[in-house]
Amino acid sequence: MDKLTISNLSTTYPNGVRALQDVSLTVERGMFGLLGPNGAGKSTLMRILATLQEVDDGNIQLGKLDIQTQKMDVRKVLGYLPQEFGVYPKITAEKLLHHLASLKGIVHYKSRKQLVDTLLHKVNLYAARKQQLGGFSGGMKRRFGIAQALLNQPKLLIVDEPTAGLDPSERHRFFNLLSEVSRDAIVMLSTHIVHDIEALCDDMAILHQGKIVTHGRPSQFIDALRGKVFDKTIDKGELSDYESSHRVISNRLFLGKTIIRFISETPLGKDFVAVHPSLEDVYMSQVSQNI
Repeated sequence: MDKLTISNLSTTYPNGVRALQDVSLTVERGMFGLLGPNGAGKSTLMRILATLQEVDDGNIQLGKLDIQTQKMDVRKVLGYLPQEFGVYPKITAEKLLHHLASLKGIVHYKSRKQLVDTLLHKVNLYAARKQQLGGFSGGMKRRFGIAQALLNQPKLLIVDEPTAGLDPSERHRFFNLLSEVSRDAIVMLSTHIVHDIEALCDDMAILHQGKIVTHGRPSQFIDALRGKVFDKTIDKGELSDYESSHRVISNRLFLGKTIIRFISETPLGKDFVAVHPSLEDVYMSQVSQNI
């Protein structure tokens, strides 16, 4: 079960908006990043892969399993952390993990306790295991969500906007945990945060307006932009003129001035500074090109 194959997937919201349009991807074991702005269709795709939403057209295979027709078999090897993760406020973290583990078929108490304790240590919640979940901070609830997603040692782990609410140290712990899991599983990370993909993923796709606009290795995308990215400092009032005459992919304020970033196949002159491209430049160039 080392491959997830998504073929010609399309689905439409009840209001007539096409959430996904002919999405095709092949995802191998390891870390895969799905990058896109809010509203791009990322969460819709994640819910479909998690067997929680139907599709209009297309097919999804997880190894030999058909995700649309073999939902119960898929759920046995699936871990899912949705963007919005709710908890029962009056139960402790330890008790709820034991309950969820029982639902996943881990009925032997000693084995279940060993697994629950291990996961609580991994997500840095062991010291708070007797605390009611209603008293957890947003970051602690997120870490609990990660623990429950790993209970059945999934072959496909889906995490949707996983670092929301995590402080820098928690993010690093989470990154290390995902990297460990990805040695034996497919881990799909959906986010609009470029740095999460840059830190973790060897393979990625950009989803924009329901379509896959590019798919490949982050390092290859960055290499393809070398020598083509430039900065220029301007007055704010000049921005619209440059946007009409150049391919501007982003702008930011610095010490009261506006710094704009360009993509160009040829050098742009002495007032333009060539810069090393980043994955954010790749993302902004793809999204701006497909508006």
